Amino acid sequence: MNLSAFLWVRRLKESLAARLRESIAKQNSKLI
Repeated sequence: MNLSAFLWVRRLKESLAARLRESIAKQNSKLI
């Protein structure tokens, strides 16, 4: 795998993780 593809995949994973944390935080705020 070339470097640009590796960086693209890593950026994609980071954005997905950030979105997941946002949704979890929203659910937690609803519970409180």
